[in-house]
Amino acid sequence: MEVLWKRVFHYYFFLENPRFTKEGTVPIYFRISVDGVERELSTKLDADPLKCSMEANCLIGKSEAVKSVNDYLVVLQTKAINARTKLTAMDKPVTADNIKALVQNKPLDAIRTIMAVFKNHNDKMGELIGKEYSQGIRERYDIPYRHTISFMQHAYGISDLPIDKLDYGFITDYEHWLKSVRNCQHNPVMKYLSYFKKIVQSALKRNGSTGIRLLTLKSPGERKGGLCYRSLISIIWLQTILQ
Repeated sequence: MEVLWKRVFHYYFFLENPRFTKEGTVPIYFRISVDGVERELSTKLDADPLKCSMEANCLIGKSEAVKSVNDYLVVLQTKAINARTKLTAMDKPVTADNIKALVQNKPLDAIRTIMAVFKNHNDKMGELIGKEYSQGIRERYDIPYRHTISFMQHAYGISDLPIDKLDYGFITDYEHWLKSVRNCQHNPVMKYLSYFKKIVQSALKRNGSTGIRLLTLKSPGERKGGLCYRSLISIIWLQTILQ
């Protein structure tokens, strides 16, 4: 999956100024960044600001104390690099949160995927047939469910996708596939996309604590005030910093 969505990954240490300790040292923090999304964690170490080289990610000096701190900073860097490799091998999202979790030896959060959310929505609708929904309304969501799986298999060779990897390109490619491969007319395509959008929005609301934000993007051909309105959605992963 990372072949399709390349990640920009880097890390560095920094001093939390001006929080000086009684000894005149400053706490050292480790910051991880993936695609511009940053997470930080405390190294639980302090250092003399005059002995720090943030460019080299280490302390300057030859004392045993300096060597001990530098050895631990190398351990953290290695753990971050290994975490990225492990996530890729596990086909898990390479995010700053996931790398931070592995560096701290914490379990990864459950990954919400598009089709799992879609299926859960349809199953719950099925339980309410005759009470809140009709069979016809349920079937309206079964069609885009099958279309979405077929599209991902055709375009990416997969049957599901983490919600955090959903982007504008996915939606535009999906729309094109519905029209070119499935030979769907414009109005049914817009209806399928609206159902798809509803599923994603409901998932984001239930998962609101993660800080995912939904943006509505209007197509270039939209006529203001007209009925020929269509919207495309893009997901931006903005998880709040874990304390």
